[in-house]
Amino acid sequence: MLRTSARGYLGAATPAEFIDAIGGHGILSRADAMPCHMTVDYDDPNWRENLTVGNARQCAGQATYLANTCKRPKGDETAEVGKADHGIVFSHRMQFMEHHEGKS
Repeated sequence: MLRTSARGYLGAATPAEFIDAIGGHGILSRADAMPCHMTVDYDDPNWRENLTVGNARQCAGQATYLANTCKRPKGDETAEVGKADHGIVFSHRMQFMEHHEGKS
């Protein structure tokens, strides 16, 4: 979610799939809290099954992005509610898409 992230570096997801997964779809949408890539082995095909409560932090970039777009994670009351920061994290879906699709 950082503006300085490598263009197109989203693992196996397309930019549209990634932004939808973090809650970038629809003006009233809410997103599940995404685990931090530094605490989860996303290369493990069973990462979801191996994820247990408390063994992974929430993605700070997602928390900030959701705050930038006036949203918050759903379902997990312990999920971090980010503080908006439009200078470091994308402010809306189109900025993210343009960055990761290489369009300017």
